[in-house]
Amino acid sequence: VMTRGAIYKTQRRAQRQPLASQQATKIVGKFGGVRRLVRAMAQAGHLRNLSSVHRWMTAEGTNGIIPTSSALAVKDAAAKVGVLLTPGDWAL
Repeated sequence: VMTRGAIYKTQRRAQRQPLASQQATKIVGKFGGVRRLVRAMAQAGHLRNLSSVHRWMTAEGTNGIIPTSSALAVKDAAAKVGVLLTPGDWAL
């Protein structure tokens, strides 16, 4: 017997919409994952919460788009750890 919570979660999963953009997924992938990107941003002096960065890649969060308020932090992190980000990576 499924609980109400389990039924709700199943229904929500079925209703998920595709992301508006793959920008965040592409850039996070270049760093090797969310944890590595968060570590690189911390090394560059920009502290971000792991769950906040993860939300960039969800429809409930920023729908696949890196917020403009975090774009500089990502660029600084890429420069710090040697990840090459091209203008195409930032395309929506």
